[in-house]
Amino acid sequence: MPILKITPFPEYTSGHSVVSGAASVILIDIFGDDFYFEDDTELLFGLPVRNFKSFYNASSEAAIGRLYGGIHYPAAIVNRLKQGKDLGYFEAKKLKL
Repeated sequence: MPILKITPFPEYTSGHSVVSGAASVILIDIFGDDFYFEDDTELLFGLPVRNFKSFYNASSEAAIGRLYGGIHYPAAIVNRLKQGKDLGYFEAKKLKL
């Protein structure tokens, strides 16, 4: 049983991983690869501020959280994180035209 409260959707693929991967590439394209930031969005729920060294670091943590939450198996996460990054590279290249 999943730890997180979720809506019913398929295990494969991990849409969260696709979006996280794509967003990381686009944000790196805009702000650079070495961008430190803090995330305090979960303070309301009693969780600490999260520190990230890069957008890739944050996207990987967001994706693997789906495994820890019991939502997806590793293949759905790893494969779709790569798919998201590929999509991000495609869009970044397209936007530079």
